[in-house]
Amino acid sequence: MKPHFIISIILAAVSIQVAPAYSQVAPSQFGIVPNGSYESYQVEAVNLQNLSDIIKIPLFSLPQLGRLSLSFSVVANTTYWQPDEYCTTDGYSCTYYYTFQGPAYAGFSGIGPEIVADDSAIVLPEFYAAPIDCADSPIVGYPLPNIPNCYSTIWTVYDSTGGSHPLYYDANNPSNLRTTDGSGYLFQSGESAPWNHYYLGSSDGPPDSLLSTPTLIDSKGISSTSSSNSAVQKDPDGNTIITDSQITDSVGRHIPFIPAPTSSTAGCPNLGGQYQATTGSSTWNVPGANNSTSTYLICYTQIAYRTSFLADGTIYGEDPSGNNYEITYEDAVGSNQVIQSIVLPDGSYWGFLYDAADPNNSNSVGYATMTKMVFPEGGSVQYSYINPGSVACNVQTYPTLYLQQRTVNDANGHSYLWQYGLGRSTDPNGNDSVVTYQGPSYGGCSPSAEKRP
Repeated sequence: MKPHFIISIILAAVSIQVAPAYSQVAPSQFGIVPNGSYESYQVEAVNLQNLSDIIKIPLFSLPQLGRLSLSFSVVANTTYWQPDEYCTTDGYSCTYYYTFQGPAYAGFSGIGPEIVADDSAIVLPEFYAAPIDCADSPIVGYPLPNIPNCYSTIWTVYDSTGGSHPLYYDANNPSNLRTTDGSGYLFQSGESAPWNHYYLGSSDGPPDSLLSTPTLIDSKGISSTSSSNSAVQKDPDGNTIITDSQITDSVGRHIPFIPAPTSSTAGCPNLGGQYQATTGSSTWNVPGANNSTSTYLICYTQIAYRTSFLADGTIYGEDPSGNNYEITYEDAVGSNQVIQSIVLPDGSYWGFLYDAADPNNSNSVGYATMTKMVFPEGGSVQYSYINPGSVACNVQTYPTLYLQQRTVNDANGHSYLWQYGLGRSTDPNGNDSVVTYQGPSYGGCSPSAEKRP
């Protein structure tokens, strides 16, 4: 099982599959990015551009030497259901279906929270393949030399909240790529032609493997360099944090990965969620104050999901020219292990409840979205979502779920309601925050102004 957090992993190997007739609707923006419009709360931020909720709960931190820092948070993004389609090359047979699209901070399912290192970041490649004039390529630094049909690679930095930061080629040194969104990342690929590192699986191109010596440098001047089995963070003064089979920080403390869960549920709270009984736990022992050890208990549950965006089935027909066609609609069905609660060293806990389907009822519907977060002090936040269908100022053409309401419950029995629409939030006193957008952008809209009546 993969460890449940990451730190300084610079490049992940990916498998390349090419299907020219396959297309995807651009995924919603995850995480927190410099050019986003958010309503921020204690441990949450609601993205008013796409109505996703980003949760970031500080867990613990360890002081470091020099400019280095090492802290861990519980991070979650709203479960995003991605509408996809696959059509045969002649266009007479198409399947429309849903999968959940998760943030890239840890390579996990995208359902529920994960524990991540706050300064972690990964760089991943994507492929732009369009047999058109290179001048139409979206990649900065083009027209690219010797790239048939502009088949080329683009790179993106993903931070610990899941936020994505596109990298653009340096015209003076194409082996270097930089972000231009204010995040301040510099990616030194170590290759003379990183746009051609992957060649769409072609036997004529280089192998699908890690770059030779990739280094990511953040806005503080801290470099992160990876190899196949380790990663090193280094500040300008030479202090390091090393990640291999564990994390060794700049003062020599060792932080283990979270172990794989056992079937024990001892010490896990009963949150009373339907179809989400606790199934296991992991005990995570980390360095504490004054050479002590702090213990965190991570409890898990298995939730089933069964969406109802589409009416499952196949439609057969004939076009005006007499050609037969078929259209198939498929909703998503499956299950995932998710974090149910995190018990802190003092015995209090953060709890998470989900919209889970009945695994024994094929007609039961559940979207695996988080429906409630319980605070250690006893309060909670409840969430409700809406399926609005196709929305203005968004590239998607099929429905998914958007945050509609947050109800904050304090420990004294009081409730406070926030309501949301694209570009708008209304607080418990009826005050609106409005964001207006203008101009196109990939995956959503571009903010132009904000007002608070």
